[in-house]
Amino acid sequence: MKKPFLILISAALAFGSQSCKDKPTIPEYPCVNGKLLGTTCDGRYLIQVDTASQHQIGLVLNFQGDAGISLPGPAAQLRVYNNVISTATPLPPAMRRGQTFYFQYKSVPATSRPCTANVVYYEAPQFDLVATSDVSCSSLLPE
Repeated sequence: MKKPFLILISAALAFGSQSCKDKPTIPEYPCVNGKLLGTTCDGRYLIQVDTASQHQIGLVLNFQGDAGISLPGPAAQLRVYNNVISTATPLPPAMRRGQTFYFQYKSVPATSRPCTANVVYYEAPQFDLVATSDVSCSSLLPE
């Protein structure tokens, strides 16, 4: 009686450990909060990543106003911002300048389109936003 029981337990353990190996892994992307600053001449959005976060992924940027489409919301504050990134990821239509939101990001190769001489060109690291939330980073985690 012990032998069939041991065989059954061994088979269950072998099957259980095999099924764990077959499950696809969900990539984990860093999550931070940031504030929407403005737009670039090549259609990107500028986002200031929370400067208190441990994710120093952006650059110092002297923001001089929208170089692309004008964003709704409060007037642009023309000043120097720290830890600024850019993204071509479409943002929710209700997003407004100055709005703080949470996002997961991943690096992408830098690309740019030439801007005309009469607009400001902003140099900032480029990232894709994998997911966004106006609530918290925990709301972006898989269940």
